[in-house]
Amino acid sequence: PVEITASSLQLQGQRLILVMVRDVSERREAEQLLSESRNMLRLVMDSIPQAIFWKDRQSTYLGCNRVFARVAGFEEPDEIVGKVDQDLPWTREESAWYRECDRRVMETGRAEYNIVESQRTAAGRVAWRNTNKVPLRDADGNVVGILGAFEDITQRKETDAQLRLWAQVFAQSGEAIFITDSQRRVISVNKAYSATTGYQPEDVLGREASLLAAQRQEPAFLRRLWASLEQEGFWQGELRDRRKSGEEYPAWLSISVARDDRDRVVNYICLLSDISERKRAEAQVKYLAHHDVLTGLPNRGLLCDRLEMAVKLAKREGNLVGVLFLDLDRFKTINDSLGHDTGDKLLQQVARRLEGCIRESDFLCRQGGDEFIIVLPKIRGRGDAATVAERILQRLSRPYRGFAHELSSVPSIGISLYPR
Repeated sequence: PVEITASSLQLQGQRLILVMVRDVSERREAEQLLSESRNMLRLVMDSIPQAIFWKDRQSTYLGCNRVFARVAGFEEPDEIVGKVDQDLPWTREESAWYRECDRRVMETGRAEYNIVESQRTAAGRVAWRNTNKVPLRDADGNVVGILGAFEDITQRKETDAQLRLWAQVFAQSGEAIFITDSQRRVISVNKAYSATTGYQPEDVLGREASLLAAQRQEPAFLRRLWASLEQEGFWQGELRDRRKSGEEYPAWLSISVARDDRDRVVNYICLLSDISERKRAEAQVKYLAHHDVLTGLPNRGLLCDRLEMAVKLAKREGNLVGVLFLDLDRFKTINDSLGHDTGDKLLQQVARRLEGCIRESDFLCRQGGDEFIIVLPKIRGRGDAATVAERILQRLSRPYRGFAHELSSVPSIGISLYPR
């Protein structure tokens, strides 16, 4: 390639044309290299995932990469050149803060790193940025501007906030929680776990556990548990656990499997509840449903079940069942004249005396009022039932003490035999 320059001039009355031909191969090559370098620089800058920008000493934008331009709401980086922060979609407070930070970096000549700040984007949403700013210097070392770069850490901030929330839930939960790694080694327990079981973190962390509470169960139970976790990723059930003190208690254990993006097990998350109170409440409800509140004896509902069992047994083995029905003579007079409290105490004493009159295999219940029923399974004949009745008459005919007056109430007893 050549560059041609032509000019005319007059010399001794003659018009001459002066033509200069210059070889510009080196210049063209240098310009091409410079253009390629600029294109490569632009390609590199636009390929960086961080937003990059640079300004002069007046905080006027001299350039940026494509990521920054799009954050600011522009298609091309050249559209940013010549603008200041007030021209971009930042708020007034954000623009003032950026300018102050620029001034500080340029005046001190010291870079500032990891500046965490919020920023309103062109789309109108608030995003979090982690910004680094360094001074730009010329060949003589003079600060002529500033170079900055930031990355969007909004998702990280949201994740951190979520993790802090879950950490707080984990720590403050009233339910015992422990977490193991994929090898079933305990990596974390909360305060409620220590309060429930008595085990402190140092007692269990790093310990290889078959999920602590579950490890004391039968092998068949554990096989079903792990099969459920493998197939469904979740298991829950009731079991017996033991505190550090050695005390056993009923527990409800829930286990969830946590997996990574490749469906590999990374953690087992376990929730352990002490259900002693619930079991006691259930037992109390069951007890009240089948027992008389005043005397503690079984009631008529439980009597029907026991009598049915005794009859079936008599049919199968060919023996007899005796049923004694008794009430107290003159009890109504005592109850009406001395009050219900006295009547209740008398019934309680009667119940205790009756319990002393029967075998362990016999069944005693309070029918209601002053009526009691005794079932005598496996007796040989009417003589056995009569013997029990005589014993009852003898004991219940004795005076009752512990009242303002000595009381007496002789029972009347009826006897029935099955199958006669």
